[in-house]
Amino acid sequence: MQPSSMHLLRLKRGFKKRAMTYIVFCCLVLAGVAFIFFIRESGFFRVTDVTLREFSGNADIVMTNIRAQMVDDSFLNLVGPENMLFWKKGTISLPFFKEASITKNWIRRTVTINITEYSLFAVWCDESLKSCLWIDEGHGFAFEEALVPDGGLIPKILDKEDANLGLGRIILPSEEYVRLRDIVHGVGEMQIATTAFLVERSSYEVTATLPGGKSLLFSLRFDPQETLAAMEKVFNQTKANRIQYIDGRVEGKLYVKEL
Repeated sequence: MQPSSMHLLRLKRGFKKRAMTYIVFCCLVLAGVAFIFFIRESGFFRVTDVTLREFSGNADIVMTNIRAQMVDDSFLNLVGPENMLFWKKGTISLPFFKEASITKNWIRRTVTINITEYSLFAVWCDESLKSCLWIDEGHGFAFEEALVPDGGLIPKILDKEDANLGLGRIILPSEEYVRLRDIVHGVGEMQIATTAFLVERSSYEVTATLPGGKSLLFSLRFDPQETLAAMEKVFNQTKANRIQYIDGRVEGKLYVKEL
């Protein structure tokens, strides 16, 4: 065979190989497009209902946050939220909520989003009131930025020593937080008006400030229930307007200063 014939044969074989590769590639692309089209348009994958369970707030904000997480996946972004495959089953992370999870019913083609909200306890601020955060009842978890509360309906707790407040933090160690929570609730149950609760970490002390410069002093070193009961007895026996302060920072003892 002549050299020119050999060269021509190699060219033909190379052309056939490239043509076959191109055809296979086109077929794969077409198959992929057809598959995505089938998934997007098939009634089997189409969502009939999306439900937010145990949630009474703004559903649109929650749905926007969830969809923003889902579209990080390029494939999910292609099929869209109307498709069952868009919704990832399991636990998801949502800002401002304690827990969130997604369950799917393929037979009914429904999606259920289960929301567990934080139980609001108080607003925690630095002493200068430049930064305030909502904390939850259970563990003292700072989960959302807050405005400085007015009036006494929402307990206001001032952190005298920590100006570095931040979301996602536990404000106090477990035992100290439980004692602080009991103090706040106990003072509230006595129906005593307070302006704030001032926490001093280094000395493990809490001062409940009352209108007129009066105060109630507590310690975070021991259970405050006995102190609270003794303070309530004092208030029942003495007119509140005659009390300057009550000091319960020593376990088993109570010091009362009257005007």
